[in-house]
Amino acid sequence: MATIKLRQMVLDTAVEMGYATKRSKKVENRKLAIFIENMDYEPATQFGYEIVLGFKQNAFRHNWDVTVIPVTPAFQLAEKYDTYMLKNGFCGAFLVGFALHDEWMKQLDHTTMPTVLFDNYIKKNPNVAYIGTDNYEGIDAAAQGMMIIDAGHYGLEHIFMDFMEGFLKEKLPTDIEVVKMAVKFPAVVV
Repeated sequence: MATIKLRQMVLDTAVEMGYATKRSKKVENRKLAIFIENMDYEPATQFGYEIVLGFKQNAFRHNWDVTVIPVTPAFQLAEKYDTYMLKNGFCGAFLVGFALHDEWMKQLDHTTMPTVLFDNYIKKNPNVAYIGTDNYEGIDAAAQGMMIIDAGHYGLEHIFMDFMEGFLKEKLPTDIEVVKMAVKFPAVVV
């Protein structure tokens, strides 16, 4: 029991110091986790099935191993997120089905692990990105007098950005400013 506690303390300290295993940086050891809570994903008729399948297919194309891990609130209380990731050699994770009050959601404010959330949002942590379906940011932008055009979700939006910028500048009145965001590729996140 003492060695388990000591091991946990060493792992927690390593996480706080920003340590990443050498093994996780090697191409042949690139591992991603999909953590799922409150969602069925195994029968093809379930909502989570397509999400998991799409993530796994894309990861496979980029030579990443993916492990699907169902979690519970009790599991989150027993294991710190960053420590679990480090201990198991994961380089990044996709969290699906989590609630805002979950323990790991609180820990994501300060995580150093590349993490993507489905339908949740963590402010001001550059290591955490999200895929959302509620468009809160779009509503907020509209309230500030802005309009956002989302050109795609698969990393191909850069193909259309120059065209769309020119088209909008040509068609809109000159008092409306068109601002084009820098190209960001999803592969950089994880």
